[in-house]
Amino acid sequence: MKCSDAALFSDLDGTLFNCRGEVSINNRNAIDDFIAQGGMFGIATGRASQNALQHLPGISINAPSIVFNGAAVYDYVNKRYILANYLDTESVPLIKELAECGKRLDIQLYTEYGIFYVTPEKRSYKPFVDIHRPCTFCKVDDIADRPWLKTLFLGAEEDLDYARELIAKRGLEDKFDIVPGTTDILPDAKYIELLPHGTNKGSGVEALRTLSFLSGRSIICVGDYWNDLEMLQRADVACVPLNGAEEVKALAHYITPDNNHDAIAYIIEKIIPGL
Repeated sequence: MKCSDAALFSDLDGTLFNCRGEVSINNRNAIDDFIAQGGMFGIATGRASQNALQHLPGISINAPSIVFNGAAVYDYVNKRYILANYLDTESVPLIKELAECGKRLDIQLYTEYGIFYVTPEKRSYKPFVDIHRPCTFCKVDDIADRPWLKTLFLGAEEDLDYARELIAKRGLEDKFDIVPGTTDILPDAKYIELLPHGTNKGSGVEALRTLSFLSGRSIICVGDYWNDLEMLQRADVACVPLNGAEEVKALAHYITPDNNHDAIAYIIEKIIPGL
């Protein structure tokens, strides 16, 4: 396959990034060569559009990209959102109740305007805050009139269980998709995200397929974690790095070297030419 016939979309953590949160020189150079030969490269991440960009200095992105775990598609070239799906408005009283419940939860709200923390800064986990900057600390009521793309709760398992139980108690299970996650920043902490119902990276792939300038290209996706499952299922070619979760690797057409050994360069230099 020629690069000009391909569109490659990469997850960030555990995939494009090595374990130090960096993009290797080999990955960087391979992406530049891929684009120079007519390829389209984009990202597929749970991060906000601008937060992701600040961790990608010097990385060229010429394809619309999946952000907020599929809640939006963002065009980095023209600096605009092509698609945005919003949380049901019933999430507002739920989040307000959780913010005031006294549990040890870091609560983030994601909007097109940025990331907002409704946990007081003095109670938040600073290392987690730092990787989500720029962000703004505020109260739920301060942004209740803005559409929310997703929300994230970080905390101990028992506190996350409380959030899940409250969602069930309020009869809101069919309003959201609940996506679990972990972070290397706080090994003992986990998080869950609330996304609009039916929203994931896979729905983001389907949205990309409707764009005329991707017409005729094979969509190649690479990811390592559970939130990449739907994306890999809907890709024309699914790639997973060796460090990926076993359930995710089971979906792969190709297993690449791990994220510390230039997984993206391997796809561009070894897999795509052989397709």
